[in-house]
Parts: sequence; C-alpha cells; structure tokens
Amino acid sequence: DQALAWIEEIAALAYRRPITEAQAMALLDLFEQGPDQIGSGDDFADGVEMVLVALLQSPHFLYRIELSELPDADGRIPLDGWEIASKLSYALWNTMPDAALFAAAEADELGTVEQVRSQAWRMLQDERSLAVVQDFHGQLMDTDNYANIYKDPERFPAYDPVLNETMRL
Repeated sequence: DQALAWIEEIAALAYRRPITEAQAMALLDLFEQGPDQIGSGDDFADGVEMVLVALLQSPHFLYRIELSELPDADGRIPLDGWEIASKLSYALWNTMPDAALFAAAEADELGTVEQVRSQAWRMLQDERSLAVVQDFHGQLMDTDNYANIYKDPERFPAYDPVLNETMRL
C-alpha cells in the first residue's frame, strides 16, 4: 500500500529510527481519517496532512528518545545503533543523521568504538561540523568574554591586549 510505505519512510526520518508495526498502524489509521477530517477533495493529501501533524507533535520527533532497556554485564544500558547515530549526528552537526549514518545503524555498524570513531571522523570532515564545534568550544571556554580580559601592565608587562583576540580565535 502506497500510504503505508510513505508512512514508514517519513516516520523513520521523523523518529530517526525504524518505526514499530503498532506505530505504523496507528499512523495509517490517522491517514485514513484524513478525508473525513479535512475533506479537501484530495484524499491522499488529507491523509498526509493528518500524519504530518501527528508526527510533528510526537515526542519521538521532538525529543531524542532512547528506547534501549537491557543492561549489559556491567549493569549499563548500551545504546542501539539508531540511538548512537542520533547522538553522534546532533553532537557534531546539530541535525538528524545523514543517509550514511542511517545505513551504518541499519547494518549494525555502530557497535564498536572503532566504528563510531570512523563515523565521527567522517562527519568532522563535513563543513556542518565547524559551526557546532566552534559553538561548543565557545560555550566551554566562554570565548566571547576574552575581549574583556584586562591585565595590570605593572604586574604583567609582557601582556599585550592583542592576545585577547588571538586567544578567542
């Protein structure tokens, strides 16, 4: 069914992971209510609107929900590949995972430190990471306030105020 295929694809993007059968069926039910609820005359468009409204309000879209529950031998709850892909993508790009990261999650290729490191290095080569990394360090180091640094010239004769901008950069 065309509607179900579209729902599974768009919901997987919105939730940043595959959806369950129960979720797909609930969204399909909403889709089928579209013509009665909206009644524009375009049944497919009405169904799409109903599903999009639901997806955009879902906690699974608004928040990065971690569904893993099973603890490992140390009592920690390891994240699955989809959760790792989202954490990595939002940490380095401040957006959802790209197709390569989704593919790695799908293929269960984010289970080792080396696999995650490989994806992280790939992502850091992308220009999207520059602004996120700069912002992170700016907040961490409070670099916006470097312009206000003052050193007493008598106690610190070698200090040059030009260093303020150099440190910020």
